Amino acid sequence: MVALSNQSKEQGVVCADAVRFGEGTGTIVREGKTSGLPRYLEGARYSMQWAGMPYEVYGGRQGSDDYADDINTRSRAVNYLSGGLPFNPAEKGLGVPIEMSLGFHTDAGYISKKRSAGGYELIGTLGIYMTEFNNGKLNAGTSRYASRDLTDLVLTQLTGDITTTSGHPWIRRSM
Repeated sequence: MVALSNQSKEQGVVCADAVRFGEGTGTIVREGKTSGLPRYLEGARYSMQWAGMPYEVYGGRQGSDDYADDINTRSRAVNYLSGGLPFNPAEKGLGVPIEMSLGFHTDAGYISKKRSAGGYELIGTLGIYMTEFNNGKLNAGTSRYASRDLTDLVLTQLTGDITTTSGHPWIRRSM
């Protein structure tokens, strides 16, 4: 179920352009096989390939590092979609007006401890933003530190929400 609400003190309209559910099992072949996972659990790299994005969007490492491609695919996809507009004139793209993009890379969780005690160690959530590009400005002229502030707010909220709902302290990693 998807529910949108504009319950707020502010005036305005809340809308969604698209909602995506599941989409079956992953079909992208890597190292001779598919993941066998539901498509929604696969990384952004595979999602963008499946959606028909150009190779440059999802394959920046020319097949040598899917993990790095996955991390970079989100920003490359936004650049491709918004390319050619006044706030992204240097990129070739589809001219889709995107006012904000927020990507989640969900490898946070548990890993085996290397210590003799055994067990697992919580990884937690990491925030990624960029301030040292384009003279510290977004193409609309806003300081890139706005993305740093948004990252801080999202990490703070996620850490609190996950800790509260799970009953276990969630680790907030660096930004």
